[in-house]
Amino acid sequence: MLSEKPWNLERVVLLLLGIFVCCCTLSLLGGLVQHVMGIKKPDENSLFYLVFVTMSLQGSIVLTTAVFLRASRIGWGGAFGFSRRNAAYVILLGVLGAIIFFPIGDLLQAASIELIAKLQIKTPPQQAVVTLQDATALTSRIYLIVFYVTIGPVGEEILFRGVLYPCIKQAGYPRLALWGTSLLFAAIHVNLPIFLPLLVLGMLSVWLYEKTNNLLASITFHSAFNAIELIIMYFGDYLVQTFSHWFRHH
Repeated sequence: MLSEKPWNLERVVLLLLGIFVCCCTLSLLGGLVQHVMGIKKPDENSLFYLVFVTMSLQGSIVLTTAVFLRASRIGWGGAFGFSRRNAAYVILLGVLGAIIFFPIGDLLQAASIELIAKLQIKTPPQQAVVTLQDATALTSRIYLIVFYVTIGPVGEEILFRGVLYPCIKQAGYPRLALWGTSLLFAAIHVNLPIFLPLLVLGMLSVWLYEKTNNLLASITFHSAFNAIELIIMYFGDYLVQTFSHWFRHH
């Protein structure tokens, strides 16, 4: 059962305002640096561009939350239940949850794609996947992989499960907290085929947070899911060929 968290409406509004200001500041800094360097059209595959684009939201969430907690004299443990005592357990739970959920999420995505095709709805490919595939420089690709597995999940879990969910729940709306934060989490990725899998992932992240009272479980679950997705993206064909060869000879 999730314990009482220090997230009332006033604190959440201030935090969201801080995140917005931080996002705008980072965007202005990026534009200013481009202007000073005389860059009219930035290289979308450059490390510089990717850092500014990806850190504008998730980076702002982590940075603003750290500043806000320090100013409010609230520890990370009090805010999100982080604890060394059960860290190994919640990490293992998150990883196992991701391994179990991944094939289910893959089936949900396949069903969504089939339904979208029948309805003749045109949808663009997932932006994160396109960015990873288009990144030709090794440094850019390594950064994106690290971001996708670490910073991205940390920022999103802090905002949706760590802050918004307990705030809405403690205001007396537990169902709205569950469905509202999960729907918003899926919607911000702006990709119809992965909406349903992300909706379920968001709800499972809430369940893990409720069961463990430690946001590290949700972060690990989200991070491990993204890591498995990357492994399948880069090594899926090789793994299929390897397993097929193994089965044929055993």
